[in-house]
Amino acid sequence: VISTVASPETSVIKRAKKYINENFSRDISLEDVAESVFLSTAYFSRYFKQYSGENFSAYLLRVRVNHAKELLKTQKSVKCIAAECGYSSAGYFVQSFKKYTGLTPKEYRTRL
Repeated sequence: VISTVASPETSVIKRAKKYINENFSRDISLEDVAESVFLSTAYFSRYFKQYSGENFSAYLLRVRVNHAKELLKTQKSVKCIAAECGYSSAGYFVQSFKKYTGLTPKEYRTRL
């Protein structure tokens, strides 16, 4: 029997993802998100992985890269996009983007 009532797990994960989606442009940490859903950092880390299927840092990276992909359709500079996606360093942003997509932001933009 499938319950139509949301389980507590899904509501915590939904609240955590909402917090991440609303705050990814700042320098947020696992601790910040855990605090936002009133769980200890260690417990939240395991809980998030168990119920979302990916760890916190992978989810945050995916959110940031997907936002960056949208911004790369504009004329904004890579440095500006990096800052808007929560990276303090454009170099680290380029490195993360390439690791995730296989392309640098410039290469990605060229292929659009």
